[in-house]
Amino acid sequence: MTHVLLRFDAGARIGGGHASRCLNLADALRAAGARCTIATVEESLRAFPRLAGAGHAIVTLPEARDLRALTGPFDMAVVDHYGLGPDDEAELRSHARFLVAIDDLVRPHPQADAVIDQTYRREPTHYEGCLPAQARRFVGAGFCMIHPAFGAARAQSSVRGGALERIVVSFGATDPGNATGLTLRALEKFAAASGEAPAVDVVLGALSPHRAEVESALARSPLTVRLHVDASPEALARLYRDADLAIGAGGISSLERCCVGVPAIAVELNDNQTHVIAALVGAGAVVGAGPVDALDADALADRIGAIVQGDRASISRASFAVCDGDGVMRAAFALCGVARHAPYLRRMTMQDAEVTFHWQTAPGLRRHFRNSSLPSWKEHVAYIQAALANSAISLNVIVSANDEPTGILRLDRSATDETEVSILIAPESQGLGFARAALRQASLLRPHDRLRAWIAPDNLASLALFRSAGYVEQFDNWFVRAPGPIPVSSGAAR
Repeated sequence: MTHVLLRFDAGARIGGGHASRCLNLADALRAAGARCTIATVEESLRAFPRLAGAGHAIVTLPEARDLRALTGPFDMAVVDHYGLGPDDEAELRSHARFLVAIDDLVRPHPQADAVIDQTYRREPTHYEGCLPAQARRFVGAGFCMIHPAFGAARAQSSVRGGALERIVVSFGATDPGNATGLTLRALEKFAAASGEAPAVDVVLGALSPHRAEVESALARSPLTVRLHVDASPEALARLYRDADLAIGAGGISSLERCCVGVPAIAVELNDNQTHVIAALVGAGAVVGAGPVDALDADALADRIGAIVQGDRASISRASFAVCDGDGVMRAAFALCGVARHAPYLRRMTMQDAEVTFHWQTAPGLRRHFRNSSLPSWKEHVAYIQAALANSAISLNVIVSANDEPTGILRLDRSATDETEVSILIAPESQGLGFARAALRQASLLRPHDRLRAWIAPDNLASLALFRSAGYVEQFDNWFVRAPGPIPVSSGAAR
C-alpha cells in the first residue's frame, strides 16, 4: 500500500485553504488505496477542526521547519505551503521516494517529481524552468481538490437567473480581515437602495478573529440572516446549491462555487488569489470586486446591484464549465499513477478536440456505439462544449503513465443516483488495459451510484470487461453494477 505524507499548515493568518484541499486529497488517496499521514503544526488542529476527525495519522510538528518528528520513510511526500522553500522541500524529499508540490503561484520546486496546480487555465508550460525536466505537471481546474460534496450538489443544481431569494457569504475558515463584516454592510446598503430582501446565509469559522464582531453586526442587521459556524463541506455545498448569489474569497472556495454553478462576486483577500480571480473573470464565470483592502461597502453594494441586474444566467453557465467536482479524485489517481506507474484521468478541455475527433472518426471505431454515425468537426466541438458545461456530465481523457492520451471516459449522472459509463479507447491503445483501469476509476468517482452501461451484443471484448467488473445484464443490452468501488483483485489495472 502506497504511504503518502502530506505537509501543510492552517491558522488565523494563513487561513484554511491549504488544509482543506490537502485533507480532501488525503481522503481521495485513501479511497484509491493509499495510506496517508498528515504532518502539521498544532495551530492547524485548532484552526481546521476537520483534521482531527478525518481518520488519518497525524504528526504534530513543533514548528513549520522542524521535521524531526517524522519517522518515515514514505513512498511519497506532498507539500502545500507558501512558507517553505526549496531547502525545506529537499529535506522532505529525503523522507520519501517521490516529492509532489501543490502550488498556485508557479514557484521553483527543484526537488519535485510532480506538481499539482488547480488554477483555472493553468498550462504545463507555465512551469518551464521551475521543475526538473522529467517532473510531471498535473495542472488546471480539472484537478481542483474540492470536497466531493460539491460534485454531488452540482448534479442537483441548475442555471440561476431568476428571483434573488438567497445569498451566501463565505470567506473561508478564518477571514482575518473581516471581509464578512464589510459584505454585510454592503448588503444592507444594497437592500435599502433596491428594495430587495433576500435571505442571507453567513458562513464563518469558529476561530475567526472577528466572530464576536460579526455576531454583533448580525444581531443589529435589518437583513434576514442565518449564521453557520464551521459548516461542513456537505452543508456548504447545499447552501451554494440553493443560493441565487454568493460572495466570497478567490481561493479554493471560488472553485467550489463554480462547481455548483452559483453566480458569485469574488473578493481578493491576498495576492495569491489575483491570478485565480482574473482567469475566472476572463471566462465570465465570476464578477471580481478587487482587493479587499481597496474595497468599501458602497463599492461592493454597487457590484451586488450590477450582478443582480445583469445576466446572472450567463455567469452561472460559465461557472459550470470551469470544474466538475471530480478533480480531487483525478489528483489522487495521478499521484497513485506516479507511485505505481499507472494510468490516470484528467478532465477534457477544448485542446483535446483534435485528437478526440481523430478517435471518434477512426474507421470502424464507432461500429459498436448506439449512435454509429460519424460526427462532423463542428458537431464534435459542440459536443465537447456542451458536455463540459453540463452539470450532470464528467468528461475525462484516459492518460497513460507516460502522459499520453489513450481514450475517453464519460460519466452521465442522473438525479436518481445512477451514472451511465461510456468508454472509448484510441485504436492504437486498445488491448493494453486502459479501459479496465478507467472502469475501476469510474467506480471510485461514483462510489455511491449504481453504474450502468449499454453494450452491443457483438462487442465481445466490452462484454467480457464489464462482466469481469461485476456488471450484470438487465434488459435490452443494458448492464448494471451495484454501488461500490471495483477491487483491484477483480483484474482491473491499478
